[in-house]
Amino acid sequence: ISSSLDQTIKVWDVDTGECLKTLQGHNGTVWSVAVSLNQNNIVSSSSDCTIKLWDINTGECLQTLQGYTSMVYCVKFSPNGKLLATSGDDGIIRIWDISTEKCLKTLQGHTSRVWSVTINSDNTLLASGSGDATIKLWDINTGECLKTLYRYKEESRSSVYSVAISYDNKFLVNSYGDDKVKLWNISTGECIRTLNNHNGRVWSVTINHDNALFASSGDDETIRIWDINTGECLKILHQLNNGISGIHFSMDGKTLIS
Repeated sequence: ISSSLDQTIKVWDVDTGECLKTLQGHNGTVWSVAVSLNQNNIVSSSSDCTIKLWDINTGECLQTLQGYTSMVYCVKFSPNGKLLATSGDDGIIRIWDISTEKCLKTLQGHTSRVWSVTINSDNTLLASGSGDATIKLWDINTGECLKTLYRYKEESRSSVYSVAISYDNKFLVNSYGDDKVKLWNISTGECIRTLNNHNGRVWSVTINHDNALFASSGDDETIRIWDINTGECLKILHQLNNGISGIHFSMDGKTLIS
């Protein structure tokens, strides 16, 4: 699944590279897309201030969620498929009940736009990354902010563009608007290591399902594959002529999509 400045969402066959469907309905850049765990639905968020839920098989738009008055940058399904988490230009995170289309909670605490949100594998914790240079960890059930993760004082106050939680719920990886990627211990809030091998802004991070590897991509036209335990850069993948704004591991961990 891919989204674009051209206001569309495309569904692709990974094996053949064929575009199977083009979903149209947004009236602005589609910033983010996600697929439900049962692979029946797509959710998308846009600069048109809406979130849309789609049937992946028919391409039909099933629901349009409204409540934003500014751009919606990120949308994620909870692993149990019952909730959506969204974030955007207003700095507020919203948690939605998919079945009722109602906003259950609004999480407020960031002082700038929220670029990225993610939910852990047992549906209890939400992480958010913001233009205020912080990461916040939230209790999904109560809406309480449990921890705020800060950069070192000597580092620049650069936006947090992407956050990812390991599937064993032990680690969080994030990327910044400078050249840095950080790995955190979720239980303690400690920064385990800082990686600065990229040459420019790092747009996206993703963790594979066996919790052994994570990947990062950025303006330097590279994707870097890292060992989560040692911090060693295992591979550098090059994509010429374009920065790489989004990456994701396949469920089996064998394929990386950019």
